Amino acid sequence: MSRQPTKSKSNSRSAARAGASRPQAPAYDQNGNDQQSSGSSSTDRIASRASGLAHEAADTVMEAASETAATISRQLTQLLDKQLADGADVMNQVASSVRLAADDLDDNVPQVAGVVRTLADKVDSYGGKLREQSIEQMFGSASALTRRQPGLVFGLAAVAGFLVFRTFSVAPRSSKQPRSGMH
Repeated sequence: MSRQPTKSKSNSRSAARAGASRPQAPAYDQNGNDQQSSGSSSTDRIASRASGLAHEAADTVMEAASETAATISRQLTQLLDKQLADGADVMNQVASSVRLAADDLDDNVPQVAGVVRTLADKVDSYGGKLREQSIEQMFGSASALTRRQPGLVFGLAAVAGFLVFRTFSVAPRSSKQPRSGMH
């Protein structure tokens, strides 16, 4: 018995797959242009346009953010300058009060009154200098002092930290001690 080769279903399937993977001839529109390349060029144009719009939107957002940051910075600087001027006013008021105290001390202890008056003059002078400076100038001066005399600045920071610590550690705490006489 001889067997003759028969076509199986699997052979016809593989033939169909092979035909599907073959490149198809390009389709042309009415003007004779290749439709696939015309479709891809319109897709490229749309993608290019979308990219351009995205870049414009990003630039607009960045510009708005930059303007907002500049406005906030300007307003914060104005607020700090006002606070600096208010601080100078307080210093001038303290100097006036110290001068009044020096006047009271003049009759009993004239030497101490002279020292207190000198202190009032220094506070008043410092308040005037403070009023003439902007916040940027003040930070620049503090930065320059820190570079010139770091030990002094470190020492002042340590003293300030110690005073703050002592102030909060000595502050009255809510007492839960039993009241005497009542149980």
